Amino acid sequence: GSDDDNDDGDEFIERDERPLPRVRYEGKDGYADLSLHQSVDGDKIFRLSWWSGRNLLSWAARRSIINGQNDLLFSKQRKRSIILERVFGRSSTLSQVPYHPKMLSCYEYFAQGIRRHTSLETFKITNFHLPPSSWLRKNIIPPLENINSLNALELSNCSLSTDDLSSLVDFVANNTTLSTLNISHSDIESEDTAKALAKALKKHPSICNVNLAYCRLA
Repeated sequence: GSDDDNDDGDEFIERDERPLPRVRYEGKDGYADLSLHQSVDGDKIFRLSWWSGRNLLSWAARRSIINGQNDLLFSKQRKRSIILERVFGRSSTLSQVPYHPKMLSCYEYFAQGIRRHTSLETFKITNFHLPPSSWLRKNIIPPLENINSLNALELSNCSLSTDDLSSLVDFVANNTTLSTLNISHSDIESEDTAKALAKALKKHPSICNVNLAYCRLA
């Protein structure tokens, strides 16, 4: 059946009346300042213009940014699950939606909707370069701390900052409901954070599925 059949009882959250942020994709070359783009894919998000000799944002990167913005603004959130995921095929040159500061309003809009959930069981973001400067710590962790039904938390290939990872470890240490944690494709650069994570997982009463695949550990 379709998603709208709701056979599992996981109904959609009705969209509120918050105005959508204005998003403008500037210029034929995409966002003007290419140096502001952030991605684990590095130079793969650029292409060399044959006629000007300049680096431009690649068509694949532009398309993934546009699609990513639409996901943030228009994806339907269910009562028991929030899933923000962009899948890249094997033939794709990219593995992640790049981040640009002008996307921040879209991320903030997405985060504001999480506060309306009271019975969330699954929270998942995959293949999005999240905003820097402790965005996760300030916008995602606090509302999740108020949910007593969360059993799956997945933040895979999200380019989590050191502060975000530290706050995530604190969340896990104080949580008692999670059974699944996925932070694969993350750089855990702090040895203290790595040790704290190991301690939190060892003491957690219910986590039985942990995915740290392709993590670079301190």
